[in-house]
Formats: sequence, C-alpha cells, structure tokens
Amino acid sequence: MNYLNFESEAILNYLVKPIDSASIALFRILFGLVMGWHYIIFIAKNAVYIQFIFTKYFFSYIDFVKPLPGNGMYYIFYALILIAILFSLGCAYHIVAILFFGLNLYVFLIDKTEYLNHSYLIVLLNFLFIFIPANRLWSIDKFFFGAKWPDTVPNWTILLLRFQFFIVYFFGGIAKLNYDWLHAHPIKEWLSEISKTANLPFLEKSKWAPWLIAYGGIFIDLICPILICFKRTFFVGAFILCVFHCLNSRLFSIDVFPYLMMVSLALFPRPDWPKLTFYKIKNRLFKSYSTNIINNDLISINNNEKSFFTSDLLIVFIGFYVLIQLFLPLRRFLYPGNVSWTEYGHRYSWSMMLRQKYGNITMYEINPITKEIRPIDLYKYLTYRQAVRMSTRPDMIIQFAKDYARSRQLITGIRPIIKVEAMASLNGRPYQYLIDPNVDLAIQKNPILPVPWILPLKDKP
Repeated sequence: MNYLNFESEAILNYLVKPIDSASIALFRILFGLVMGWHYIIFIAKNAVYIQFIFTKYFFSYIDFVKPLPGNGMYYIFYALILIAILFSLGCAYHIVAILFFGLNLYVFLIDKTEYLNHSYLIVLLNFLFIFIPANRLWSIDKFFFGAKWPDTVPNWTILLLRFQFFIVYFFGGIAKLNYDWLHAHPIKEWLSEISKTANLPFLEKSKWAPWLIAYGGIFIDLICPILICFKRTFFVGAFILCVFHCLNSRLFSIDVFPYLMMVSLALFPRPDWPKLTFYKIKNRLFKSYSTNIINNDLISINNNEKSFFTSDLLIVFIGFYVLIQLFLPLRRFLYPGNVSWTEYGHRYSWSMMLRQKYGNITMYEINPITKEIRPIDLYKYLTYRQAVRMSTRPDMIIQFAKDYARSRQLITGIRPIIKVEAMASLNGRPYQYLIDPNVDLAIQKNPILPVPWILPLKDKP
C-alpha cells in the first residue's frame, strides 16, 4: 500500500511540476491567428449564408440547437474572429477561452452534415484551454495584471496538449489498418480526380503511387508522432509532417486542418525552446550578450505552485478526459462490420480519408390507411450537400425520416410509414443496398448500437 501511495505521489508531482510556459504561449498565439484566418475565409466563401441561412433543415445533434435567425450567424462568426484575436493576444484570457469554446461548440452542434475531424479537434482544444493558464507569458493579461505571475505552467498542461495531437495521428494510423486501405483503396479511386485538380497527371498513370500513398500514410500517422516526441528525432519527424500537411493542403480540400497540425509542432520540443531560440539569435547578433544570463534565465523555474491548476480535483478531471479520448476512437473496433459502411463509431475516432463513398437515395411516404405511396422530394427540404451526405449515412437517413414523419403527422393527423431505397458504393465496390428497403424507418431505433435495418457490406473492392 505504501508503495502504491509513493507511486501515486510521484506521478502527481510529475504532473504538477513547473515548466516554462513559452511553448504553450507561442501555441496560443499561433492557434488564435490560424483560427481567426479560418473564420475570415469561412465568411469570404459565403459559407455562413449557405450553411446556416439558405439551409432549411438541420441534422442537429441536439434538437433545440438551431442557427440564429436572420443574420445572427454572421454575428457569431464576426464574434469568433474578434475572440480569436483576443485569445491570441492573451486579453481577458479565461473569459475569452470560455466564449471561444461555447461559440465553437454551438456551431459544431448545429448540423451533422458539416462534421469534420478538425472541427471536432478545434472544439476539444478550445475546451482544454479553459483549464490551461496559457496567458502567463507574452499576453496582455501578463503585461497589465501579471507582474507576480510565474512564467511557468504545470507539466500536465503541455503533456495534455501533446496527447491530444498525438492521438489524432495515432488513431488515424490505426484506422488505416483495414482491408481497403492496405489494398490502396480509396487512393486508387481518388487519383484520377486528384491528378486533374492538382495538375499532376502522372499520378493517374503511376502503378506505384497508390501503394506509396497508402503505406506512407500509415508510416506518417504511426511513426512520425513518436519521432517528434524525442529531441534527437524531432526535426526529422517535423520535416516529414510539414511536407505531408503541405501536400495534403494542395491535393485535398481539408480546410484549416494541415495548418493547425503544423502549428501544433511548437508544443513538442523542450518547453523553453522559443526563449532559447530568441536568446541564441540575440547572442549571435550582439556578441557581448552573456551566455550565463541566458542559462540563468532559462533554468529559473519557480517552486511548485499551489493553485486551481495544480489541484487534485483538476488532475482527476483531466484523467477522466484522457480516458474518454482513448475510449471514443477504440469503440469502432467493438462494432461488427465495416465502419466506413455502417458508420458505427466513425465520428470522434479520427477516421480520416478512409473512404470514397457514393450513394443514391429515394425516400417514400406511405399512408398506413390508404396504402398510397408518394416519393418525398428531398431537395424541397435539404441542400444538395445535405442530400449527398445523408445518402451514405444511416443515422442521418433515420433522423430525417423520423422528423419528416412527425411533421406530416402534425399536418394530417396520421403518422406515415417511411421507407427508403438507399444504395451506396464504397471504395469502388458495386452499388448495393445500405438500408433494408422493407423497413419503416419512422419507428426504428437510432443506430447507436447495431441495428438490423443497416445491411452488411458485401464483396471486396
């Protein structure tokens, strides 16, 4: 028992020991700038109007979460730009961090159609920054109010941020260890399109390119995150990752994700590396600058602080967060069948670039009394993007079917039977039924657990 207590105390001391806050401060600045740029581009592309004003129906995660009326969503994104700038500057940091998280979570929850791994990652990072004192260096708060603040943060802060980015790579690599990816699907299906959009015609004709991309992707996801965790191999791993993300930003439309992952590299060297780099440059420019001053400044770490940021309660809470982040990606392995087909456990598991999935869908409304069958005009309610996404995602299909049945019941007093002919093609396979066409979706359970109305995938690509 004494040994266990000693081990627990040693772990706790390791987690709360003070480290230089320079790399976290730098990441705060870069993250805020990247996000501000992201929101500006989002508005410039007219995406606010298309996604939140022009759209009539929303696949909400929570029923009551809807976009603001009128031009309200524009004001949300203008506010996000301002918040991102204030966050980068470290101005009213903790209030701004809470607002940053709240507004991003609100936007995220409005429509499943727009789910992207990096949108989820941004929400998680916003959440973590609420508990991380990233304003202890190079911030407006520090300049005006932080004369007595230490330039240090507890060790768990940087470990947690590293963990968050590490699992994005690691579980992304684990997800690629499936039959399709190991046989270079869907890369083979992508190359024709990529070669045209990126003006790289040799990709389509090359026999080795799909295999190089497939196995190179596994290597990058599983090995490079390990390389950047060690001093001797950091620059090798960082160089490979930067090249990888730059190529991704050119070949695929993946928005802010490559830039977010590249700025995360600031977290992986020793915590004081920004100061050390600055001092080395200054010492090189001004030869008289004392090396002893550099060394003394870099190693001057305060004693362990006693505050909310080192409290046992917060450490336990962070521990639960880590366990949840480990479980959510692993749950995909608990479901039967091909996750890219059934969508069980696909979200929140860092399953990235694993599929090329096309769907055709026709939905029918059947009067249970007269047996009259009437096709539903999906485009009367959905945008083209929503209809395309829904056609391959069973949870969105049943959500729309149930909402439509409820709305018709309010109008006619009769709850209609809703059936669907949904056929999909995954990674070059022939089209096949995704949903049982004989099932009334209006009375089925949501596919949180395996359901019989999602038909199993047949054939290999």
